[in-house]
Amino acid sequence: MLRKRWMSMLLLLVMLIPASWTQAAGPLTALTAIPAKQQGDAVLIQGTTNLQHVILQVFRPNGTMLMMDQLTKDVLLS
Repeated sequence: MLRKRWMSMLLLLVMLIPASWTQAAGPLTALTAIPAKQQGDAVLIQGTTNLQHVILQVFRPNGTMLMMDQLTKDVLLS
């Protein structure tokens, strides 16, 4: 009986532990907002990430993809 109670309490404790305590932090990427641009204006993309590689996708106003590139941390830091 006492063993069953201890097992129940242990199971309850395990279920109540937040996932953030048991898992490593996932990838974090935050981009700075880009203000409205006119055709021909330059665009500067800034942000932070803890990833080694980032895929950059640029879309036209109609939703079609203009370009896509994979950047490494070395390129991102320069």
